[in-house]
Amino acid sequence: MGLGSGSGGSVCWLALKNGKFVKGKKDEQQTEYTTLEGEVTGIEFRDAEYQGKKWREAVIGVTDSGVTYKFGVGIGTGYGKQLLSKLVNADLNKPMKLEPTYKEENGKKISGFFVTQGKALKQLWTRDTPNGMPQMVPVTVKGQTIWDDTEQVAFIEKYYNENIIPKMSGSPSTSAAASADDDREAGDDDIPF
Repeated sequence: MGLGSGSGGSVCWLALKNGKFVKGKKDEQQTEYTTLEGEVTGIEFRDAEYQGKKWREAVIGVTDSGVTYKFGVGIGTGYGKQLLSKLVNADLNKPMKLEPTYKEENGKKISGFFVTQGKALKQLWTRDTPNGMPQMVPVTVKGQTIWDDTEQVAFIEKYYNENIIPKMSGSPSTSAAASADDDREAGDDDIPF
């Protein structure tokens, strides 16, 4: 379970990069992990910024053997949309395995998550079966069409704040998440949902 290290009672910040959990800062030794196992004990939403790019992210806390591993996912990224769409189908009182995925296909960066809890969990919200989630809207900016997911991001956050987080006992504290010194890269996948 967990990442396979830690002595209990601590918090370990992770980043997501190229389909791996990464422990350690950019200018220090980094270790990559393919999976993270444990119980999701906290989900919190906050504003994030990296190299001038701003977005909303979910900070996920996963606890195993007294160690809480925290990582952020941009709500509008492939990582964020898949993970958050699958966690709503999980029993958050039981351990699960999280496995980020990443590939480049036809010049597009595609990221996502496998979530396993006895079996692979399916997404609640998909393009074909949105279950109330608004669709992305094409908008033209400086002659280029881009996909605006503003309504989707707001929908996911509202759904979690109203239906999931109130039922959880160990949500990460806002002050701990906001004050964390974490080096991570912004999600940059732009695949329409």
